[in-house]
Amino acid sequence: MAVCACVWLSVTPVATQPSIEDARVRAAVVAAIHERLGTTVRVDLEAFTARMALDAPDALTATPDPMGRTGRPVRFVIATAAGPRGHARRVGEATAIVQVWGPHVRARRPLDAGRTLTLDDIELGDGPIDGAPLRGLPSADDVIGSRVLRAVAAGDPIVAGVVAGVPVVRAGDRVRATVRGLGVEVALVAVAEQSGIPDQIIRVINPDSRRVVRARVVAKGEVEVLRDR
Repeated sequence: MAVCACVWLSVTPVATQPSIEDARVRAAVVAAIHERLGTTVRVDLEAFTARMALDAPDALTATPDPMGRTGRPVRFVIATAAGPRGHARRVGEATAIVQVWGPHVRARRPLDAGRTLTLDDIELGDGPIDGAPLRGLPSADDVIGSRVLRAVAAGDPIVAGVVAGVPVVRAGDRVRATVRGLGVEVALVAVAEQSGIPDQIIRVINPDSRRVVRARVVAKGEVEVLRDR
């Protein structure tokens, strides 16, 4: 199985300089949001702060807290871009309230918890997207047939966590499968054998070795391989 990337986030001393408004860090954070939500969304970072190592290079990447949501403060780990051998080094961190606008699916009318969504319940909108996890926004096809988890007001975005049963990985998809252990993170390309929603355990297969492993769905197109017991 070819290794697409290998990230080793070593512990690097971070300079205690609060509120560093660094354009390179902002650019890395915005790029990370676009990678997860799509390039059609518009991003604004409020209350932005960063702490960086003094030797931070120009090429940076940002990884958000997996629990981060739009409209709320989100922490990002800042690392160097992976080099030819796939290694990266942590060089700081940033925090910002991530405000996002763009096209999305929203409720056409008030929706009660437990309702199964139909085409008549939703519409496409373009505006603020609050409370959305930092992963792919569901399409209309994704949410039709899903179950509403909590009451939704007319005009509210329909995002992961609002409805259940919206697969972010579908059987047959090529996914980024992450393997973690002993401080090393290895990313592999695998093929999903099952569809899954975030936190669901599914089977994925190594297309080269044909080995099947269990993995936890993390986000759209992303899974984390579970270690054998």
